Order: sequence, then structure tokens, then C-alpha cells
Amino acid sequence: MVMRIYILPLFIFIFTAVYTNAQVTSNAGSDQSICFGDTLKLEGTGLDPKDTGTYQWRDGETSTVLSNKSSLSMRILSMDVKQFILKVTRVTYKGTFIDDDTVEMSPRALPTFKYNPLAGLCYMGGPINLTQRKVALALPDSVEVTYYQKYKNPSWITGGPVGVADFIYDFQKNISNSQVPSVGLKDTICYHYTDQYGCYNHECKAIRLNQTPIVSMNDGIFCQKAGLIPLDNLVSQPSTGNRIGGIQSWRCITVPQNSGVDPDSIISDNGAVPIKFYMDPGQITEPEKSGDYILEYCFQNATTGCKKCDSVKVTVVHPPKIKFKSIPSQCINYPLLALDSFVVDKSTGKPIITGTWECVEYGNSRDMNNNLVKMAINNSVKNQKYFNPATISPNGGQYLLKFKDVTSGCTFTDSVIVNVNGLPYVNTNCRDTLCSKSSPFTLQSNYPNSSPDGFWIGKFVDSGKFYPDKAFAADGEKKYSIKYLYINPLTKCANIDSCAILVLGTPVFDFQWVKVFGTDSVFDFTLNVNGFDSTEYKVFWNFGNGQTSNYKQPTGIKFKLLDTTQITCNVTLYKLCSDTLTKELNVYKTGLKEFTTANEISIFPNPSSGKVQIRTQAIFKLQILDITGKEIVEGDNLSEVQLPQGFYLFKFTSGDQVAVKKVIIR
Repeated sequence: MVMRIYILPLFIFIFTAVYTNAQVTSNAGSDQSICFGDTLKLEGTGLDPKDTGTYQWRDGETSTVLSNKSSLSMRILSMDVKQFILKVTRVTYKGTFIDDDTVEMSPRALPTFKYNPLAGLCYMGGPINLTQRKVALALPDSVEVTYYQKYKNPSWITGGPVGVADFIYDFQKNISNSQVPSVGLKDTICYHYTDQYGCYNHECKAIRLNQTPIVSMNDGIFCQKAGLIPLDNLVSQPSTGNRIGGIQSWRCITVPQNSGVDPDSIISDNGAVPIKFYMDPGQITEPEKSGDYILEYCFQNATTGCKKCDSVKVTVVHPPKIKFKSIPSQCINYPLLALDSFVVDKSTGKPIITGTWECVEYGNSRDMNNNLVKMAINNSVKNQKYFNPATISPNGGQYLLKFKDVTSGCTFTDSVIVNVNGLPYVNTNCRDTLCSKSSPFTLQSNYPNSSPDGFWIGKFVDSGKFYPDKAFAADGEKKYSIKYLYINPLTKCANIDSCAILVLGTPVFDFQWVKVFGTDSVFDFTLNVNGFDSTEYKVFWNFGNGQTSNYKQPTGIKFKLLDTTQITCNVTLYKLCSDTLTKELNVYKTGLKEFTTANEISIFPNPSSGKVQIRTQAIFKLQILDITGKEIVEGDNLSEVQLPQGFYLFKFTSGDQVAVKKVIIR
């Protein structure tokens, strides 16, 4: 082997790294302005996806590294202007290249608000127009805001958007005054605003909704001679205990016409604590001051400032003289009689409605040991206002009623007599049950039907008669209540009696018959019922030949061959309504199909002395039967027949056609 050794020349290469910014360009983006509290988001560029390298964000003031990614995200919580430096490093086979870029961030202040508190908010003050009241304005330009509530669904605030519809805080749609606690209801109103740069801010403020005092009044009637009228007694709410610490006031709004009373002079207080108010009704010698006064009472909660007023009518009564209107005679079945409608003030003619009534004796003329009398006197007046004639004996009577009025302070009494009449005796007499096909039923009572003072009342009643056929056609089987009303022509007292009539349907049915196979005079009968069960009825057949049957489907009924009879079927429902159907049965012809006119048969002479001739165009079979149904002659297409004296039936048969002729031989 020959070994060759090659000696290569030695070359020495010296590389010098050259850094050129043109090999990478850092881009931190444009300068930014951002709202205070928002998150700043920057995205740097400089490296292509295929490049090898790094990104680094630093605080421009402190050089603090903030991010080692191409993006930078941080919340702005300072109003200082800040710079951020993006450093991009790119590594290639040619070397490492570095470039920096700077972006500046300028924070924007959030909008602030001017809040005008909702103080002294009272329920009865009604909904609050937040927009018009400018409860909140966004600064620095004092512009409208959007109102809302965070935790109410639905919100008590409605309206908007800004500039289109006002925002209304409408609590009255969602809560009543009585639901507001006495210490007030805490609530929250929120509002927000976004300025032209997109900077957003919001606030929520606590408010208190106060209950409006509940005030209710009772009208009062007072007598002049009773002296000063204590007005506090007319106030039902607030109660006496709840008025403590409140601010009360009274004023007179109207006085009686032509009374000459100065409204500002008749109300006074006692000047003490607690304060009490009085009204001067005038003296008994001043009847012109009697009449109706309208007063206004106001109560204000001293803590919340919420106030409520209500009006009340005070009637000042001059001591009256009683006058009774005529009380008409009563009947013992009359309703309660309102007694107050019959008593008036004699001098003014006005009703007196403040008194009480009672039934009294005629100076011991009534026997109170009699329970009936005692009950009538003690119970004829109800609630001291109403007279009840029904508590009087069945025959009526005369009773003394006493009226007494003390509620106005002017005590007065008087009495009036009330007459009560008994009722006429009424008794009706009706049939318990009628069938639908029954004739109109004449209704009867203990009074003549011709009496002009009596009246029959009821459905399907006309001129004192009840029509069962009309009733059944309209309503089917039903019980009807029929009433008779009689009015006593003297007392005008009316009484009524009633009776009940049950209208039942009559049976609906039909029947058919069929000859028993192989016979000429034996029949089976079929009854077809409609609308009632087979167990509900009974049947009676009359076959018109002396035979009858109670079977519902009679069979094998035999007739004389030449009979023409009336078949009668009577069906009676268990409810006693019945109906009868009659049909005619021609025994021999039943079920036969007669010859046609084209094949008419002639037999002559008829009657005959013995011999008869037969003419017809039909091909036929002849059977001659005697009166008992016995066959005498049978033959085909006979033209002449000789017979002894008697009565015969000639039966001609041609296919499915049959003709029967009667022939008499003398």
C-alpha cells in the first residue's frame, strides 16, 4: 500500500460581529390616552413569526421590566403621564440585533357627579321626576345621567333613555303607604355616565322614603245645646297615642249658607299640652247656625315633615220636633222596614237618621206572659233600626214603635203605630204525574180560576192550564214547580202555594208481523221499542179475533185465512204512561206480491151457479181453498173449474207473484 500525505495550506478567517439596527425594528404603537381605572393593552411588533428573538416592556421612568411578551396589559390607577419602552431582540446567524421604541400613555380623569339629595321624601308626595329635579349631574359639563337600581327587579325607576324620556322614581306602583315602616324605608338610587372619550363612572346614594301619616275622620252630629264640640273625637287616625309629638291643625272650609258664621272664628284650642281643639256650634237661640260645616284636619310628622290632611262634616243640630211620615200597612211576609225613612225634623223636613227604635206596650195593655206577644214586642225591631213584620203572629196585629235620638246631644222621643196584616190562605191541588200526551191539565186552588186576584205561575202554564205535551217537547222528562199567587184585594197581602208535576214520556214503539214459514194464516209478531229498557214496560196485544197476549214478542198467532183484522198493541211504561198503536192485517194477502196489471186475472161469472172460467195471460199454478183453508183443487193453467155451492179462495201463483180472488158458488 502506498500512503499519500497531503498537506493543506492553513487559512485563518477572523469574523467580526456587526450590529445593525436595520436588522430589527421595534414598534410599540402610537401614543395612547386612557380612562382612569381602565386596563391599558399594548401590542408590540418587530419580529416575524419565523424570527428568533424576544420582546421586553420596561417602565420608561424606572426601567422596571413590566412584560417579556409582545403584549403589555396593566390597569391604570394613576393620573401621571407614563412612557413605556419596547425592546426587541432578534438573533440570526449574522448576529444579534436590538431596537427600542417608546409609547406614551396619558390618563383621562373619570367624570364626577354633583348630587342633590332627596330630603324629606314622603310617600304621598308621589313619584319623583329625577331628571327634572336634577338629582344628579355629570361634571364638568353638568349633563344628565342615567338612573337605575342595582338590586330591584323590576326597578322602581322607569324612563329613559337620556334626552328621550325622563327618569321617574315611582315607588307608589310597587308599595303602599301602609307598607312603609314608621321609621322610614331605606332605598338606593344609582346613576352612571359615559363621557365623549368613553370614560365611565357611577355612584349610588342611599335615600329614605317616609310614611305619610294616615289620617281618617268620622263625620259627627252635635246638638247646639250641648256646648262646644270636641273635634279631637272626630279623628280616628292617627290614634290619640300616635298624635303625640305631631303637629295638628284645624280650619273651617265651609259654613251653612246664610248662617253669618265667620269660618276663622269658630275653632279654638285649650292652649294646654296636649292641645285639644273645639268648635263653637252657636247658642240654642241661634238656629241659623245649625247645618253642615266642612272642617279640615291636618297632621304632620315632626321628624319627617310628612303631612296629611282630610276633611270631615260636622252637622250642628238645632233641637228638633219629630214628625212621622205615614207608615203603610205591612204584611207578615214583607222584608225588613227601614224605620228611619219615616221620621223627619218637623221644622226643616230633613230626615233624622241618628235615633234608635224599639217596640213598646200600650201602657201595659199587652200580655207579656203570652210568649207570642212577648216575642213580637222584643224581636219585632232589629238593630234598633228595622221593623220585621215576620215576628208578628200569623194573623198580624197593631204595634207601637218608639223613636229616640240622643246621639246629637238633643234628646227627643215620639211614637208611631204600625199595622201588620196576615196572609191569605192559599192551597193548590195538582196531579203528581202527567204523561206527555195527556190533555192540558186544569190547575186548581182554593180560589176560582176566574178570580182576578189570583195568578198561576210556571213554565208551560197558560190561562190556568198546564201543557204537558209542550213541556215534554221542550225539556223531556222533568218535574215542574207550579205556583199560585193570590193577593188579598183589601190588605194587598200576597201568599203563594206550589205543587210539583212530573211530566213523563209516553212509549215510542212500532210492531211488525211475519207469516210463519210454510203457513198461510199463522203469524209471529215483533215489537220494536225506542228509548226505554226492555225491563221498563208491559205489553197487551189484541189481535182482533178474540185472541190477546201479554208477551212482548208473541209468536204462532193463528187467524182465519180470510180475516182482515185490526191488530192493537198497547205499551205501558212502568211509570204508568202508555200508548196504543193499531195496524190492519189482511191475513191472506200479507207478504204476497200481487200480479202486475199486464197479467190481470179474470174469473167469470162470479158469483156462479157451479162453473167458472179463468182468463189470464200469465202462466200460473192454481190452488182453490175452502173457507177453512183446506185445499180443494190444484192445477196448472186451468181455464175452467166446476165447484159445489160455497165460498172459495182462488190462489194464483206465477213465480214470485201471487193473486188471490174470492169466488162465490150459489
